[in-house]
Amino acid sequence: MMAGALLAAGQARRFGADKRQARLPDGRTLLEASAEAFIGRLGPLALVLPEDDAFGLELCGRLGLQPLACRLNRGGIGHSLACAAAWALGLPGCRGLVLGLADMPAVRPHTVSQVAAALARGQLVPRRSSTAIRT
Repeated sequence: MMAGALLAAGQARRFGADKRQARLPDGRTLLEASAEAFIGRLGPLALVLPEDDAFGLELCGRLGLQPLACRLNRGGIGHSLACAAAWALGLPGCRGLVLGLADMPAVRPHTVSQVAAALARGQLVPRRSSTAIRT
């Protein structure tokens, strides 16, 4: 089984606000659109969040994601990555972890499936052209 985790515990200092809540033209939030590419393509799917993140917890409940509170998130993305890796290592039967970022709504579901399949085979994802994989 391949697990998935989206890293969404950053502080968005350069953006100036919680960019995860920014609305896209279709009405979805940035985080919601990013998560939807992963839903149904991997085994369990987790969302790494800051502690006490009401917005993230609500989204997890609505989309069926596993919330992972990262208490060291202010230390940088490496702490979020470590939180996701520790979670995946504790999953029985987990053979790999596909990571995504909360601010990548253009990732296609097919791309996530390709990455998970290649990981299961221990291979790289083949690239068909310079525009085949957009992330």
